[in-house]
Amino acid sequence: MIDIGCGDGRMALGCAPHASEVVGLDPDPDAIRLARAKARELGSANTEFRVGVAQELPFEDEHFDVAILSWTL
Repeated sequence: MIDIGCGDGRMALGCAPHASEVVGLDPDPDAIRLARAKARELGSANTEFRVGVAQELPFEDEHFDVAILSWTL
């Protein structure tokens, strides 16, 4: 699962127990730092957070089964 525009990672971390891999992507480095800290605090080993934008996803096509984009406008 990928959460595009993940912000502080709340949605991605909420989905993590139900997925084998969760990636959060956001253009704001401060938001990614916060999301990574939350993931460490929760011990969420299957979750990764990256700085990036939806227009340039660093993944192969069909890598994810689910994509979430909430509050991205």
